[in-house]
Amino acid sequence: NQDLDNVLSYKIKDARFIPSVKAKKWDGVVRLYQKFRGQSFLTGLMSLVRETLKKHNVEFELVDRRIKPEQNYPTLQFNPPKNYEPREYQELTISRSLKFSRGILEISTGGGKTMIVAKMIGEIKTYPFLFYVLTKDLMEQAHDVLSTCLNVPIGMIGDGRVDIQKITVCTIQTAIMSLNAKNPNFKISDYSFDDEDSWDEKGIENDEKMDRIRTLIKTARGIYFDEVHHSSARMCKDVLLASPEAYWKFGGSATPKRESGDDIMIQALFGAKIVSISASYLIQNNYLVKP
Repeated sequence: NQDLDNVLSYKIKDARFIPSVKAKKWDGVVRLYQKFRGQSFLTGLMSLVRETLKKHNVEFELVDRRIKPEQNYPTLQFNPPKNYEPREYQELTISRSLKFSRGILEISTGGGKTMIVAKMIGEIKTYPFLFYVLTKDLMEQAHDVLSTCLNVPIGMIGDGRVDIQKITVCTIQTAIMSLNAKNPNFKISDYSFDDEDSWDEKGIENDEKMDRIRTLIKTARGIYFDEVHHSSARMCKDVLLASPEAYWKFGGSATPKRESGDDIMIQALFGAKIVSISASYLIQNNYLVKP
């Protein structure tokens, strides 16, 4: 029990500056294992729990009570763009994603993450599917790629725009604001992660539109979170837990290691890393030019 507590914990970076830590009321450690409250943990940590139980020769049974949603979008198809050539690692990523239904996709810049996710969504054929991005610029880029590669209209939510479709690209800022629309203590600044965060997009003042966004998030069957390791753990947690019916859950990043030490929180929400496509691999196989 103590070992699980240690494995499923992390210390906040610069915790010594936090008032409660300075006052010796807290040790600055975030514990993701509720050892005295039902011995519970977020399911993305299952691989770490499994290793710990095996290490101590503890027998266990894993019961997956999730319900795989039906393919309710049979007409959805991936349309390869002109000059598209399938790459072995892309097909591997898609097959492993479909097998595990969730996880972290570590794919280096230039590896074509958005193209891979577009093809994966075309294979899953399930809606509502949300493609989360961190900025309005990334929203437009992702929308362009998905619109080119999928044979259906792609929605866009962010920077004041609300166009909800069965497959929708949504900025995290708008999602968080919609989920907290009735929270008088909400401050978007509490969710910023680093200096690269862009919080300058237009808000949505229409209550009816905010309600529609909340409904979409609540009923989402699939989620892809782009550049997930450049987002705060709090933001990932609030958005992911707001979609209890999401069976397909993936986070993509070229740089999965975080200096803040809360990598484990991202794994807790999405699951373990299921592919690792490095820049070195892409260079060695002539997909990228050596710098």
